[in-house]
Amino acid sequence: MKISVIRTNTPASTGNQDYTVSGFGTPTAVLVIANAATADDTTADHELFSFGVSDGTRQWTCNCKDVDNIVLFPLGTNYAMTLNNTSNVVELMTKTNNTNVDVRGAFSTWIPNGVRINYSVANYQAGLIIVLIQCTSAYAGYVDVSTAGNTDITAPGFRPQNIFSCVVNWTSLNSAAAESRRYLGLCHEDGAGTVTQGTMSLWRGNNKDTTENGIYPRNDCIGQSIWAGRYTLSNFTSSGFRVTAESSTGGSYFFYLAIRDNDADKGAVKDIQAPASTGDASYTGYGTKPQTLFMLTSEVTSALNSRYQDAQSNVGGFTILGTDNDSTITHISIDGVQTSDTASRRSGDLKSFNQGGHTGYDHVATLKSKDADGFTLNFTTSARQARFIVLAIGPATGVKAPLFDHHYRQQRG
Repeated sequence: MKISVIRTNTPASTGNQDYTVSGFGTPTAVLVIANAATADDTTADHELFSFGVSDGTRQWTCNCKDVDNIVLFPLGTNYAMTLNNTSNVVELMTKTNNTNVDVRGAFSTWIPNGVRINYSVANYQAGLIIVLIQCTSAYAGYVDVSTAGNTDITAPGFRPQNIFSCVVNWTSLNSAAAESRRYLGLCHEDGAGTVTQGTMSLWRGNNKDTTENGIYPRNDCIGQSIWAGRYTLSNFTSSGFRVTAESSTGGSYFFYLAIRDNDADKGAVKDIQAPASTGDASYTGYGTKPQTLFMLTSEVTSALNSRYQDAQSNVGGFTILGTDNDSTITHISIDGVQTSDTASRRSGDLKSFNQGGHTGYDHVATLKSKDADGFTLNFTTSARQARFIVLAIGPATGVKAPLFDHHYRQQRG
């Protein structure tokens, strides 16, 4: 499997945008993560977040917002929103309290060494992290999981090794819903029935006297509704896998990107704990020397598998390490205030917002080494212990690493 990362921005006007990495070849799948920050390590107002994927044929995006400086009650009914779309790979809502979309881009085609995205709406620029993936097979899909019970997914037509997912709650397909709920998940299956999975579920309240935020880290499921039940993956077969909804909801969809590479199938999803002080921290038990690490980060200090709320803030993020361009998107929503107080950042390496406000980071780390059974992070800033969910993808054999020079060009029309 070959993985390469591009950190850039959406264009200032509509049309085609090409994203390439010299020498990469033709991708099989792409992850597109977007937020409000267009400059590294610079705070941007508003928590705007989009997570999208494509396999070259199908695509989807789940995006949400928590708007800054909006009076929460009674004027803030739509300050926190969630929106899903099955025709775009990146989509961000307006920076005010309505459901309009101000950034929208659809997968267009694979191009030599990259991907072309066509932007039909470009009312503001957003920060981007684009993850190019070259593997044997990929499938982007979604299923309705509103009813409790099992749903066998056979559409991929292969046995997935790794799954990236998002569950959206209490919404219809291709429509917006009140409140911001994103349940990002990571999963690995070893080909012999052992499934490891984890999620970082975030919730931002709407139309409250003061903001009401929650975060739910788990290492035993792919998604956790803040108020309802879990979503778990199991029963991997030669054609797909099973998703199980623990309880019925008023409308939920499980969006997924399943990938497989016949060159390597080692890896795992595990929870790790960031230390309370600086220095090296080693993490083992992954059963492989990883090629790439995908992280769902937080500032949660309490035990796993329980809903966490505090009177200050909630911090979350998405990080990719072990690549040619290690990158992070991090965001914050401060709790217990009469006007919403939210922000976003984009950066290199692993960085997580300061829990108490908009300046600085509580965690800054680089990937020091890829070890025989895991990895070592070097923390130059670590203000408190925190929980992360990490997918380690095992190394490919016989595949050349991509070159490290990136090229972007804007094409009109």
